[in-house]
Amino acid sequence: MFIIESFILMFLSYVPLTFVVPSSIFIFVLQLLNLLIFDKPEQMGQPYVGWLFVVLTTLLLIFSNLIGRFNHDLRSYTLILHCLNITLYIAFSSNLLLDFFISYEFVLFPMAFFIYKWGHGLSRIRAAAMMLYYTLLSSIPLLVGLIFMSNFNKFANDLDSLFTLNSLNIMLSDEHQIAFFFFIFLAFAVKLPLWPFHTWLIEAHVEAPTVGSVILAAILLKLGGIGLLYHCFLPFETAVVYYQPILVTLSLLGVLLPALTALRQTDLKRIVAYSSISHMSFTLLGLITLSSLGYEGAVTIFFAHGFVSAGLFIVIGILYDRYRTRSIFYLTGLNSNMPYLSLVLFILHLANCAFPGSLNFFGELAILNSLVYLPSDTVLILTIFTMLFTVVAPFWMISRLLFGFNNTISLLKGIDISPTIFGVLIFLGCLPFLFSIFSYL
Repeated sequence: MFIIESFILMFLSYVPLTFVVPSSIFIFVLQLLNLLIFDKPEQMGQPYVGWLFVVLTTLLLIFSNLIGRFNHDLRSYTLILHCLNITLYIAFSSNLLLDFFISYEFVLFPMAFFIYKWGHGLSRIRAAAMMLYYTLLSSIPLLVGLIFMSNFNKFANDLDSLFTLNSLNIMLSDEHQIAFFFFIFLAFAVKLPLWPFHTWLIEAHVEAPTVGSVILAAILLKLGGIGLLYHCFLPFETAVVYYQPILVTLSLLGVLLPALTALRQTDLKRIVAYSSISHMSFTLLGLITLSSLGYEGAVTIFFAHGFVSAGLFIVIGILYDRYRTRSIFYLTGLNSNMPYLSLVLFILHLANCAFPGSLNFFGELAILNSLVYLPSDTVLILTIFTMLFTVVAPFWMISRLLFGFNNTISLLKGIDISPTIFGVLIFLGCLPFLFSIFSYL
């Protein structure tokens, strides 16, 4: 089935860009048939969670088509979008560890090409190289772990076991779990990324074009989260308990330090990027609890963060295209002359700060409730304390952008966003609230 999709996408890569939307929907339907007819349940894995992110990928690739069709080379842009299309769907719809590994590595090269060709500054080459170096080098221990774990696949004991390796069907002794967990966790900690492996993400966001930042923050980072959940924490529960103090410390530091670092930033992309790292580190706490409540909270935050971060980076891209700057000291008082953009930015800010009623709120609430499964109550207290710092930088950013004093002539003459862009952004901003409402109907 994947071979058929590949040939279809090779053909669609040479048609006009307007075919990206119907082809994305077509591949979505093709994958649905793939799930229902061709693939066996024990081979697919995570059908419901994976398909949440297939929906996310479909919507955001369509929005990427709407955003970037006038700013990029038509043929190259179409080809890159279709390459991302097929590799992301393979990664989210398969539970085989080798499929996930190969598809993730293939996603990196189109993303690096996005940054290299359409990046904003001269540092775009360094940013693309950093992303490739960090993620590819971190894949080496993952590949070593794959080779060793293939010997313990209960379905086969030969070379074929490497190609049928399913994380949920591996039977390892406690000693092997403790040994292999380090290799798997290190790889996905860089890909998510968690503190202190986040340096490449900041540089990539700053230099990437708007569409690159949207795909990187909203989709690509979720591959690391899904990898941690299904290929690291579920198969290695004994190792998670063994390393629990180290993981909790890493998670708390990952929430606190990026939030404090965001307060020192003046670039809007850096503020949003550091805020994303804090949210991703917070999801690690839910995974550490090894409870269904913690897992559900982490997946909920992954899903909601995809829409919120995409909307925030689109707004920042619009501001940069108009005023050629992302400085928070220059872009102030937007509420006076761009009310529609300010409304969208305010809604996205509420969802990003886990305002009650949003999916982010329910995800964080589920993770906080799951912390009672940890041996010490001190973790819950420290988590609440560190979470207070995660909203400081976003509140400071939104107050400066919307309600600051505007004395710049170019900003005073600013034109508000078009109805089409407003509809796309308000849709992204309201989705976290709509999904939370529909989930309780």
